[in-house]
Amino acid sequence: MSNDNQNLQNADGKENLNAQLSNHEGNSVKSTEENTPQKEELRLKNEADVSTATENDFDENADLDQHAEELNENSQEENEGFADDEDANKIPEQKDYDDMSLAQLVGEASMLIGKYAVVHTKKSFQQLKNTFTQKFEEMEQIAKEKFLEQGGNEIDFRFENKDKRDFDKLFFEHKSKLRNHYESIEQEQKKNLKERENIIAELKALYIEPADSNQDIFKKFRELKTRWHNAGQIPKSNANDIFKNYYHHLDNFYEFLDLNQELRKMDYDHNLSVRKSIIERTKNLLGEDNIQKALNELQYLHRMWKEEAVPVAEEHREPTWQEFKNLTNQIHDRKNELAEQIQKKQEENLELKLDVIESIKNLTTEEKINSHNLWQKKIKALKKLRDDFFAIGRVPKDKNQPTWDKFKEACREFNQQKNAYYKDMKKEQSENIEAKKKLIEIAQEHRYSTNWAESVNVVKRIQNDWKKIGHVPRKLSDQLWEEFSAANNEFFERYKNRNNEKLEEQRKNLDKKEQIIQEMKEATPPKDKDELLAWVNNFSVQFSSIGFVPNGKQDINKEFQKISGQLLKKAGLNENAIKNAQWNQKIENIKENLDDAHLKKLKFDLKKQIDELQKEVTQLQNNLSFFSNADESNPLFKSAKNSIDKKENELKDLKAQFHDLKLINLEAIAGAKAEEE
Repeated sequence: MSNDNQNLQNADGKENLNAQLSNHEGNSVKSTEENTPQKEELRLKNEADVSTATENDFDENADLDQHAEELNENSQEENEGFADDEDANKIPEQKDYDDMSLAQLVGEASMLIGKYAVVHTKKSFQQLKNTFTQKFEEMEQIAKEKFLEQGGNEIDFRFENKDKRDFDKLFFEHKSKLRNHYESIEQEQKKNLKERENIIAELKALYIEPADSNQDIFKKFRELKTRWHNAGQIPKSNANDIFKNYYHHLDNFYEFLDLNQELRKMDYDHNLSVRKSIIERTKNLLGEDNIQKALNELQYLHRMWKEEAVPVAEEHREPTWQEFKNLTNQIHDRKNELAEQIQKKQEENLELKLDVIESIKNLTTEEKINSHNLWQKKIKALKKLRDDFFAIGRVPKDKNQPTWDKFKEACREFNQQKNAYYKDMKKEQSENIEAKKKLIEIAQEHRYSTNWAESVNVVKRIQNDWKKIGHVPRKLSDQLWEEFSAANNEFFERYKNRNNEKLEEQRKNLDKKEQIIQEMKEATPPKDKDELLAWVNNFSVQFSSIGFVPNGKQDINKEFQKISGQLLKKAGLNENAIKNAQWNQKIENIKENLDDAHLKKLKFDLKKQIDELQKEVTQLQNNLSFFSNADESNPLFKSAKNSIDKKENELKDLKAQFHDLKLINLEAIAGAKAEEE
């Protein structure tokens, strides 16, 4: 008795029983969690039959238990290869979260909450939680190390992350829903317990105080059994006592039933009707195309037989059972057909998944991946293969974990190679960024240069160097290129228009020199010689500091020298005195203004004049060697000798001036001025 009760306690019912057995009396009783026990005498007889049965003998209860056990072997895991789409969508598919970013993990958590029942997402959410925590801690550690490297204090370190806040919020929502789910189950079980206690009380009253007619008693008894079935699960702590109590009063009712022949006949007739309905339904299952659906329905009908189709009159017991048993065996034989189909399908799935795993391995072995673009293509290919893997159905149970491990290992190897490449690439990119920044600095230095010959070569060279530099992240690449090209473009634009700029500058210089000459003509020069000399020197410095004038206008320099010479001659100064005064005035102006540019220009000009004059002297001396001593009276010889002497004197003066310039130390002068200030 206790074994039967325990088996029935664990059995599941179906909600569509009324529709399937609608030809029964009143509301047909659904499959229940508990057995409809026979009277004690019949139950003892059955137990005796089981203990003495031979291999060819059949007992209803024993055979029903055997069939139920065999049918239960068609577990959900075995049948998932042929599950309906609706059932498949109830449980989240298995995914590899290791390769997802924090933001993608947040998206997965949001999807699980919105799409699936909370009770089906416990495992997936825990995997998400573990993966997210690991990735976040790695990111936090990197940020902390960088913070400390930059001189931060560990106690001041804070790591804020939006993805972490979003994920924690979703995980809390999941836990709250799960808690509410269990609390709802607990409340429902307490409600069911109260209902079952009421049913037991009413069942007890039904046979202790039988005040109604047999028809009403039978009707109430059937209603109580229906209510007992529909009452649902109760707390485990109360289950043992409540079911023992129920079966105790159920047995008592059957004892009462034995004493009432009319009620017993009504029960026999009803149960026989249920048996015939079950047999009809079983016959229909023989033509069911969906084997799994037929097996599931057969399991349900066996429960119905055990719970609602006993007892019956002795003359109907064995014939109906044999008919039902034979039909059961015919359907049950199709289980092997289903198992073969499932096995074949799962073997096919295994081959497909192994092919996908091999394709993932080939991504990094079929060719050398040495560029960013090629890696991006491989990453897209991996995503496609991963999607293909998850789209394939189940594999044999004993191959499931090994196949999953191979898949994850293949993905892990791919990601390790990818990460190693981009780690090296990141270092190379940093070097490339610095190299491009240095070229930008050079481009900026020559952006406004007027040293066209030198700068144009430099700019062309750095443009070629830029092309040789490797990959830089796109977010910086465009910015660096804009800076570099802007400087180069401006230089080449000016280089293209350099002649126009030069001519315009020379015209401005001509205007400035004409203004100085006009000012000298209109001014009243000092009468004192020294003051006059300083006055003329001042104009001379201004005039000489102005650059070149347009071709054909160089006579303005002669004009200035002519006016200056006339003024100084009127004051009684000779040419050498004038030149020395002008030179000394230039040096003083350079020192006074710390004019390094003018100093360099004078040095350059003097050095050029010295070199050219030295060449002339050398050439004249070579020419003089063609004359003999007897030719000293020759006019040509005398002329050549005079030219050499004159140019050597000029060379001596130029070298003396160059020496004066070399002695000028503008840094020392600037330091002395700073100390005075």
